[in-house]
Amino acid sequence: MATVVLSAVGFVIGGPIGSAIGAVIGQQVDQRLFVPKGLQGPRLNDLKVQTSSYGTPIPRVYGSMRFSGTVIWSTDLQEDRRRVSNGKGKPKTTVYSYSASFAVALSSRPAGRIGRIWADSKLLRGTAGDFKTPTGFRFYTGDEGQAADPLIAAVEGGGNAPAYRGIAYAMFEDFQLEAYGNRIPSISFEVIADEGSVSVGTIFEDLSPDIMRATCPTLLNGFAAYGDSVAAVHNTLASGVSLYAADDGQLIRVSETLPLPIEVRELDLGTAPGLAGGARVELSQSSAALMPEKLTINYADPDRDFQSGAQHAVRAEQSGREERVELPAAIPAVAARRIAERLLLARLGGRKHARVRLPWSQMALRPGTSVTIPGYDDVWRITETRFEKMAVALEL
Repeated sequence: MATVVLSAVGFVIGGPIGSAIGAVIGQQVDQRLFVPKGLQGPRLNDLKVQTSSYGTPIPRVYGSMRFSGTVIWSTDLQEDRRRVSNGKGKPKTTVYSYSASFAVALSSRPAGRIGRIWADSKLLRGTAGDFKTPTGFRFYTGDEGQAADPLIAAVEGGGNAPAYRGIAYAMFEDFQLEAYGNRIPSISFEVIADEGSVSVGTIFEDLSPDIMRATCPTLLNGFAAYGDSVAAVHNTLASGVSLYAADDGQLIRVSETLPLPIEVRELDLGTAPGLAGGARVELSQSSAALMPEKLTINYADPDRDFQSGAQHAVRAEQSGREERVELPAAIPAVAARRIAERLLLARLGGRKHARVRLPWSQMALRPGTSVTIPGYDDVWRITETRFEKMAVALEL
């Protein structure tokens, strides 16, 4: 626009030569007054970090396990902008980049260290501790004497900064988000609570040291105990490990083998409700056709970055039925196959069921106790006890 106007003015004043001079002057004015504004790169409107909600469980970690943690503290996203040249004569571009600082809770019991870290399933930190994305990083083991993180103390104020004692957590400071679309990626951690394997018995006794004694030698590379009760953890592990629990009146005793059986007396068999002379033993057996032909166990494979693995056990007789068992623990493939085979045999061996009625003098017999019955070679496990008038009915 300035070129056209000044060219016309130059022609009026100085003829063709004046017009040429005016055009040159006009171009210079154009470059100063009408140059295009610099380009703007993508920019976020919302700088708040999505944090976790109240009530999110923080597991107790044993051995080595990979899982995502729970964000327990964060700052808003930090914005940084810089001008980038696009070449001579071209407008510059304003480029925005973002970083975040946040803390992630990992275990509600002390943990020794952090191994590898993955972001959006890609390796973020290797075994040597090297990060693929620029970030400050600190790890707190969860001991009862740990101090507040200095960044949290600086942001919240010294008197308001939680130390998260008893919680093992990771702290990221100025984590650069450009490689993740300017968002906090999905981060998972290799948490190492106890170097080496951990036994199932150790897990139970740590969860409930005052009321439980466990003789469970099966070793797991790692396990994260979720749930609102020890029973929930028991049921989770019992899906893949044969566990027998019995209450002896003082302690709950858990083992992987049946306890020594108690012999049911011949004269106690056949007690009907309120009478004598009822059926001695009521037997039943599930059809082999109802048993699984193939049993698959899903687990976390420590040799494959703790990704989900599957091992199978198959029996010769075909039933067309398959069973899938979830064991959320880290175990080697060989151990997983042995567990699958053992579970399949247990399914076949547990087809027999019996019901007996005994006098009230035997009311101390509790679920989990094993018994023998006169005339039968099997060892039976009590699964249910009922009191019917003057008799104790046992489901075996």
